Amino acid sequence: MITGRGLLTSLIDRAANHMADHIVPVSQSIADELSSRFRVHHKISVIHNGLPPTAFLPHSPAPLETEFPVVVCVSRLQPLKGHRYLLDAAALLELRGLRCTIVLIGDGPERGNLEKQAEQLGIDVRFPGFRTDVHAWLARADIMAHPTLAEALGNCIMEAMAAGLPTVSTRVGGVPELLEENRGLLVPPADAAALADAIQRLLTDHVLAKRLGASAQAWAVDHLTSDRLVNRYLSTYARLIRQKFATDLNIPIGHRAQR
Repeated sequence: MITGRGLLTSLIDRAANHMADHIVPVSQSIADELSSRFRVHHKISVIHNGLPPTAFLPHSPAPLETEFPVVVCVSRLQPLKGHRYLLDAAALLELRGLRCTIVLIGDGPERGNLEKQAEQLGIDVRFPGFRTDVHAWLARADIMAHPTLAEALGNCIMEAMAAGLPTVSTRVGGVPELLEENRGLLVPPADAAALADAIQRLLTDHVLAKRLGASAQAWAVDHLTSDRLVNRYLSTYARLIRQKFATDLNIPIGHRAQR
């Protein structure tokens, strides 16, 4: 039963989804949820987020002193992002003789707990805080790990893909849409042992890591650019306007207007 503010939010969501002429979620996962909850499958178009051209360019690595492999995670430090499982995985890897430097880019209410956990586990974890030079930290890392417990799509994963950085994440929400088909490794959420196994594979099998990174980058170039995002929205708007007014307005479909 939904009560209080939850009931109000649910009623607003239902009204908004039924009043809308069309709905554009960022992932098929969200589309499926909306279709199940509100029966609006007939007016949904999935359009993934897009990245600017700079995301695909090489960047100078961020300065980081360590002799160990670097595993970067970019997300707000909150329980839903599952950082504690990444730290547990790092501790398991250390028991196996594979010491890593974990870099947690971002800030949030969970930072204090994570700092205490890292100290108790005796692992090497860096907390650079919120950064505007994320691309430099991706360039410094050996792999990306994103242990989130829920995710609509995952912009940080998209950025890692654009950079060609091998990535392991959890099989939740829209993440598989990005990393399936040999573009990354997927593990169950809240499973430190499985996460440790996947990280170990990427850090020890350099051929696999290179292949996954290259495959992810190529797919991102084809599917996750800002130009593709704009073109898909223009195409969707044009189709909806033509359907609504039943006339040809000569709006270009699938191509941005020339400036």
